[in-house]
Amino acid sequence: MGIVGTKQELFEIVRETTRLCSEHGVGMRDSVGKPSGKTTADYAKIARSRLNLDEEGAGRLMDGVNRQSWVKVRSALLHVTERAIRENRRICDVAQRALKAASTPQEASEALQTASEAAVKANRAVKAFAAVRASEGPAERSQPKASKRRSLPPLAKGEWRQAIYDRATPAMRAAIAVLWAGARPAEVELGIQLEKTATESGEAVIVRIHGAKLTEKSGQEVREIVVSDQSDLGRVLMSHAGPKGRPCIVKRPAARLNKDFSKLRAARKIPKRISPYSLRHAFCADLKGDRMDPSDIAKAMGHASARSQGHYGSVRQGRGGLGVVAVEASREPRTEWNRGLEANHALPAP
Repeated sequence: MGIVGTKQELFEIVRETTRLCSEHGVGMRDSVGKPSGKTTADYAKIARSRLNLDEEGAGRLMDGVNRQSWVKVRSALLHVTERAIRENRRICDVAQRALKAASTPQEASEALQTASEAAVKANRAVKAFAAVRASEGPAERSQPKASKRRSLPPLAKGEWRQAIYDRATPAMRAAIAVLWAGARPAEVELGIQLEKTATESGEAVIVRIHGAKLTEKSGQEVREIVVSDQSDLGRVLMSHAGPKGRPCIVKRPAARLNKDFSKLRAARKIPKRISPYSLRHAFCADLKGDRMDPSDIAKAMGHASARSQGHYGSVRQGRGGLGVVAVEASREPRTEWNRGLEANHALPAP
């Protein structure tokens, strides 16, 4: 369907779009969820390569999506198409009012052109929305995604994170230290504060992290992990921490971190399967090895639910000894229990 040229054609496409919106439950109200800023940016990036409202059919949509990416691509396209529907219908309504109030043929022509373009895009967007929502996932099984928890070296390999830290360049070390403390690469990109403090048992460092995966029901806006300087992790963090009241900010782009680890792997300075996210899995495994309460583990990991830690390193992979003496977070985690989480804490203490 190309750009319409008369009022009658415009009204017909507007009526069809309204009917389709009603049929598929897409209204003018803001019914779209509000994901975090990073998720919204990810959705927009996915949609740019698959959605094109300037062409008939609206682009590739779900064509060629593999099993691992299917859910995320579908969510992204539903989110972006619904917003496109609402936005273009608003533009069309404004242009139709301008068309009605036009006092010259030039004004009427320009208003009709604007309304026409918006109406066609809204129509294509609602058809794309319906097609994406009706799509089914690939029937074939794709190659399973490698789990970062499987990449963790055996306990017999010793403290491999200390080895990574020691072999890294000085420019990498502060970021590796906060990854060791469970930070996500995206959180390192936002900036993590390290501040020295005193506890009853001696010196410690406060790791203050602003959450990267944050929605109304998931994530922690801010979490603070207090680590004793008597542990390997604490000593490393202390070397990068600022004095009380003047925290040091550790900040490094996530893409830069991936390149750092690629260089270390290429130089055979770290195990070939280790990535920045592997350190977060190892951090969770060590918290489980220390028999920390699941609710506190959730806080330390930046989770809103204790169930999420079931996807991370197990107690069998953790050696403990992180020196975490306190954890605080913006909200109290939900503590739904499940068999997988129970298994992570069921082993007898050594």
